[in-house]
Amino acid sequence: MTKDNTASWWQTHDPTFIFYKLISRFQPEVIFDVGSRDGTDALRFKSLSPRSRVVAFEAHPDLYQKMLKQQEIESFNLAISNYVGTSEFHIFDDSTQCGSLRQNNSNSGKKISVNTTTLDQFSYTQQLKAKSIGMWIDVEGCGLEALQGAAELLKTTDFIHIEVETKQHWQNQSLETDLIKWMHQQGFVILGYSHNAKWHQGNILFLRKSLLKKIYIQPWFWLQIAKILIKRAIRYEEIRLWAS
Repeated sequence: MTKDNTASWWQTHDPTFIFYKLISRFQPEVIFDVGSRDGTDALRFKSLSPRSRVVAFEAHPDLYQKMLKQQEIESFNLAISNYVGTSEFHIFDDSTQCGSLRQNNSNSGKKISVNTTTLDQFSYTQQLKAKSIGMWIDVEGCGLEALQGAAELLKTTDFIHIEVETKQHWQNQSLETDLIKWMHQQGFVILGYSHNAKWHQGNILFLRKSLLKKIYIQPWFWLQIAKILIKRAIRYEEIRLWAS
């Protein structure tokens, strides 16, 4: 993160918390939940932003069936990437039914065939037009491809919460640095960042650069900064006392 020319101390803010605040405050016309799993996050988005149209995508057919019970959201059994067609979907954990369009490094798990599309093509087919969009993307190593397939939609997208990796978990995947570079080229900056060193994974919250001034004048944003600094101070003191 230190190589990121927008990097500063505030980028360690909890991206999930801030995303919740953003959709609650700004109520985007559409929220895309890509890699929705069972629709739990999509339902949370709808409760926080009731005026938003929440559209959720899940490639795993069994998980998609669970999502159909959630009437408040629109659910689609599709994998989101940068091409339209069909693809192998690799299910590498039967207990969680977690999967990816990419094979994991251990070549374990089973494969099924799924329909694949792009967010741009989906929006065109559905005649979905929105002046403000929020995105939540968790697609196990395929985040950059999902964004590349939304090049047109990004022009009216305000903020994006996305899972990233600093180490390859899936074969031939793009890593965090690749995704950050590409997003900067699209006019986005980092507003929040979290990282799990053990799993070499994290989450980044991207914000359209033109919206920075609107965020900076929000009292809740600075309150969140204060809370994080207090937590850090307490944690550092605990460590100091333990070490002494």
